[in-house]
Amino acid sequence: PIATATRDAGHRTRLGSLPAGRSKGVALTTTPDGKLWTGDFMGTLCQIDTTQSPPAVLPPISMNSNMALTGDFVAVADGTVFGTAYKKSDGSGMGTQANNLIVKPDIRTGAVTTIGSTGYPHLFGVAFAAGRVFGYTPDGPRHFRTVAVLTRLGRPFGAVRGSGHRGSPPG
Repeated sequence: PIATATRDAGHRTRLGSLPAGRSKGVALTTTPDGKLWTGDFMGTLCQIDTTQSPPAVLPPISMNSNMALTGDFVAVADGTVFGTAYKKSDGSGMGTQANNLIVKPDIRTGAVTTIGSTGYPHLFGVAFAAGRVFGYTPDGPRHFRTVAVLTRLGRPFGAVRGSGHRGSPPG
């Protein structure tokens, strides 16, 4: 189900469910203009119109360069979107499936800008805090890796392989 929550008290209001078969989203982000976006393992990006009840998935946009999200993406204040991705042509445990990429997908056109390799497979969650993109791994509770260091404007400073941390990213 899709719901809204108040910032202060966390009161939840259910908006509805996505139509069956329209999207098997693994990634979800809200852009600074208030729009909700989802992405999937097959390279599809869709805006979810929450002004309708039930919410509607708008026509899909395909990521170019034969890319798909590995699990998440995040929009930052200037509208830039960062995500972890792989090339769909790479086999399981090979290439970018073994070494996920950090990318900037253009959610309106599907164009993908590769920032660099993360050095890690299975980066399923992405967050942005303190000028960094954090990639979360499934190998333990609250385990995350710093996968890119960015400037304040969201431009890539350089992809780095983090040493891994336990706990929450700095905020």
